[in-house]
Amino acid sequence: MRLEIDITHKHRELRELLESRGFTLEGAVFDDECRPTMACVHRVHLGNLPGPTVNPPIVKFSKRDHAMTKAPSIQLSTPNAYRNQDDLPRGIQDPLDAAYVEKHTLDEFMNAYGNKKGKIRSLSGTVALTRAVSGLWVFCTSMLPPNRTAIGALAQRFPDYDAATVIADPSAFASQLGLDFGRLAQGEIVRLDPLVELARQLTNRPTMRIVNVDHGPVHYPRDLAGFLSRYPDELLPQVLPFVKRGDFEGDREYRFVVSVLGKPASETVRFPISPELRGLATPGQMGS
Repeated sequence: MRLEIDITHKHRELRELLESRGFTLEGAVFDDECRPTMACVHRVHLGNLPGPTVNPPIVKFSKRDHAMTKAPSIQLSTPNAYRNQDDLPRGIQDPLDAAYVEKHTLDEFMNAYGNKKGKIRSLSGTVALTRAVSGLWVFCTSMLPPNRTAIGALAQRFPDYDAATVIADPSAFASQLGLDFGRLAQGEIVRLDPLVELARQLTNRPTMRIVNVDHGPVHYPRDLAGFLSRYPDELLPQVLPFVKRGDFEGDREYRFVVSVLGKPASETVRFPISPELRGLATPGQMGS
């Protein structure tokens, strides 16, 4: 049974609970075909971007055998994989994917994090703190350019790929991606806290898996520190996967970020492409 849950603006209190700045709740989908799963979907619009009003078409570049229209499975990876996997194609590997290096003078660092007895003003030096997100999976695509020439220019940024797949409705894709992800066995994708795992086993009944899917364009701010300062620390794990350095701006990236309760059991996960998910993808052109 599949049930579309429309959380309209009439449900103001629920929306306030589930939304945050730059993350608009689109709705939720429930499915119990394999196990009870609910996919909660948010559209992402950071910076000065207005709230989403239309679904922009997007394109996924890949090797031909991995194109979603013919491949048997889809792969998602953690930001940690993009940061540390040296064998990734040029333009894909990024040592600061979903990460941010925060620089402080030694005085600032000690006053903020170490000293509790008064201001320190006599120390010299700098400290670099790295904030890195890891407990989620990412599926990367690009905003579809308006014509074949522009598509060809974008494709040149991914020289190892020879196929393009167009996704016309990113919101529908996000919902189905969440449901397909939720069909995986628990141990294949996450390690639960021991107490949570014990409670799950003691109930001796299938529990509903909630899969969160955030999707939207990546932002490339010129002043990264100033941009991130607009958001409270507790929101940074949601924001950082959608922020990259200007070096990558030409990628026009559009991301799907998937998360569930627990820590990833592996840096990459593959799962079968359902007929519903495959039906949302069509073959595209590499440009001219």
